[in-house]
This record gives sequence, C-alpha cells and structure tokens, in this order.
Amino acid sequence: MKRIMLFGAVILAVQLVAAPLSGASAADLPVKAPMMAPVAPGPLWSGFFIGGNIGDAESHSTFCTDATVLFNCSSGAPLDVVTQRFSGLVGGGQTGYRFQFGNFVFGPEAMLDGMVNHTQTTDTAILPGFPGRTRTTTMKGLSSVTGDAGVAFDRFYLYGKGGWAITSLDYDANNTLPGGFDVKGSEYATGWTGGAGVEYMLPSGWSVGVEYNYYQFDPKNILNVVNTGGVTIPCTFCNFGRDTYVQTITARINVRVGPP
Repeated sequence: MKRIMLFGAVILAVQLVAAPLSGASAADLPVKAPMMAPVAPGPLWSGFFIGGNIGDAESHSTFCTDATVLFNCSSGAPLDVVTQRFSGLVGGGQTGYRFQFGNFVFGPEAMLDGMVNHTQTTDTAILPGFPGRTRTTTMKGLSSVTGDAGVAFDRFYLYGKGGWAITSLDYDANNTLPGGFDVKGSEYATGWTGGAGVEYMLPSGWSVGVEYNYYQFDPKNILNVVNTGGVTIPCTFCNFGRDTYVQTITARINVRVGPP
C-alpha cells in the first residue's frame, strides 16, 4: 500500500514539474509564417510623369508681301513671294499622365519647348532687278497639348500622338535701297501636330526615348501695317498657304512620379 501511495506521489510531482517546462518549450518553438499571396506590381507605364527633351527642328515658311510693289499680292502673278527653309535646336519639357490596360497605353501630354529658328533672304534672290531687299522670318517656341496611344511590350512602348500646337512668328521686309523703308509684323500661329515615338522604361523608373513630330501652322494675314516711311502696306505679310510647318526629332527622358 505504501509503495502504491509513493508511486502516485512521484507521478504527481513529475506532472507538476513537467507542465511549465512543456509550456515554455512550446512557446520557444519557431512559428511558421502564414502563407502570403504574391503582390502583383502595378502597370509599368501607368502614372504621372515629367521630363525633358532636346533635338533638331527643321522649319519651312512661305509668304507674300507688298513691301516693294503695292498690291503685288493681289495681282495674278505676284513678284514678291518668299519661300524659306531654316533649322535650329529645340528643347524643353513635357508632363502628362498615362493609363495602361493590358498592353494598351494611352494618356494626355502637355509640352513646352524653346526654339529660335531664324533665316534671312537677300537681294536678287527675292526680286531680280530690285537690289537691297531682305526678307526675314523668325519662328520662336513650340507648345502643344496632345494625346498619345500605343502598345507596350514589357519595357518598350511604341506610340503615336496628335493634338493642338502653337508657335510665335516674326516677319521683317526691309528695303534698304531705295528709300530705306522697313516693315515688320508678328503673330501667334496655331495649328495641329502629329508624331510617333518609342520609349524604354529603365528599372529605376526613368524612361528614355526618341520622338518625331510634324507641326502644321495656319498663320493669319497681317494687313495694313505702316512702314518706317509712313506708307501703309496693304498685304504686309499674307497668302501663307499651307507651307508654314516644322518637323522635329528629339531625344526624351521622363521620370514617373508617385506609384502607378
């Protein structure tokens, strides 16, 4: 009987000692983290972006003027018609937002570029037999509001774009001989633009690309400006036709701001 009572006491003591030890051991065991579903990244090309561009601009301009012969431009065969080609650097910044659905990407963009394309035609290249004439055209700045749409192939984005554009035009018809009379005019000309480009997204969130744009402008007739000799020139700068345009090829860099 005493042996049975002693055995029971030993069993009870073992249980009292083992209980806290087993609890501590269980607490010390590493707990396996619960399974987490992988987080899908946002669309690569979605989001707000801002960047810059620089490149080459090729300009073309045609106009008629009555600066030498009054009512020249209203005649059947005007003499004083000037056609000019000129080029220069263009560069500035752009900003916009893109939406990506699958491989399809689209969004608006605003661009503001600086440019000063300037040319001067002189003497008999304008009017044979009328020396001392210069005709000057200056095209300053390019701004546009466009939409682009295209297809993304992972980190490559191929797109087309189009929209509204504006530039500043300055004209000068100077007759140094005879009389030395000069007449000037300027205006903001609006029109449309269209282009295409390719862009590559770097792992850092910056992207680089190349873009081509064509800008077609529609200048309005500048009429009845008084020259330096006090004579009113009826068709000061007019009859532009559809030959006032610019073509640009630019390198671009953008950075996406904030999450997609």
